[in-house]
Amino acid sequence: MFNSNQIDYDLIGYYFAFLDITHRTDFLVSKTELSGLSVTIDYINKILVGFLIYQFIAAFRKYGKK
Repeated sequence: MFNSNQIDYDLIGYYFAFLDITHRTDFLVSKTELSGLSVTIDYINKILVGFLIYQFIAAFRKYGKK
């Protein structure tokens, strides 16, 4: 999946689905085509986006009461 040099503009629509922390691991390709690196990047993305969402909500709870 990441070895291609061609740009597939249809994948731009999947960008927001990738940011969704509840997406399935195989929403773009089947599980047999995923490498260990792809799955690792996916899980790190889920942790990072979840943390950023938590920080965003916590900031508004802390400073939104003024």
